[in-house]
Amino acid sequence: RNRLGKADIVVANHDLVLADLMLEGEGGEGTGGVLLPGPADALYVFDEAHHLAAKAIGRGAAQVHLASAAQRRPRLRLRARAAYAMAGKEAIGRLLLEDAEAMLSELEMGLEAFEAMLRMAWSPAPDDREPRWRASLGRLPEDWRADALALAVLCERAERWLPALQRAVLEAADAPPAAQEDLARELGVARERLERQGLLWRRWAEVEDADDPPVARWIDLARDEGLVCHASPVSAAPLLQRVLWGQAAGVV
Repeated sequence: RNRLGKADIVVANHDLVLADLMLEGEGGEGTGGVLLPGPADALYVFDEAHHLAAKAIGRGAAQVHLASAAQRRPRLRLRARAAYAMAGKEAIGRLLLEDAEAMLSELEMGLEAFEAMLRMAWSPAPDDREPRWRASLGRLPEDWRADALALAVLCERAERWLPALQRAVLEAADAPPAAQEDLARELGVARERLERQGLLWRRWAEVEDADDPPVARWIDLARDEGLVCHASPVSAAPLLQRVLWGQAAGVV
């Protein structure tokens, strides 16, 4: 990592470059410069650049299987109890165990209530081979957006708490190292899932400016009859303008 900061040439794939560009930089000014050298000091040369737009769109896309997401919350509560016990702390990330469990229960109930509301609003035709509901021009009903915003806030709270929970597990003095690593890894997976879920709800809660390309928002019926909520940009332009063209010293 230290050599990376001093290198004249860094070879990386599109995914790593975009991942870095989308991370908030130091001091909260702009993005990038966390995993790779900062964009203001970099000349980017993209090989196979015709793939860049699709990669950028993929970075802004998200999906959530509502039933699966709700079912994971009880398992996360069990892991949280194990983490608090292993760390031997009453509060982690400013949350007592009972507060953390209440937060996860609220998220679980919110997901179940949201799925029930969607099922009341949309009934696929029995003969539809690929059931799908599409938001016209990506615009969702106002009550859906309000509920999505509430879910986004809950996910954000949990996202802020989970890193502290991981650190507490890894710093536990008397715990067996293998148990620490296993629990920290499981919490890391849960954190990644929550981040993807939070992205979906933020996408559903947003309203694009009239001049911006819309975000596609739709619902699929999975093979297990569960509802899967989706969101995806239809254009890479706004993201690339924000993280790349507007920040980089140069791009080829």
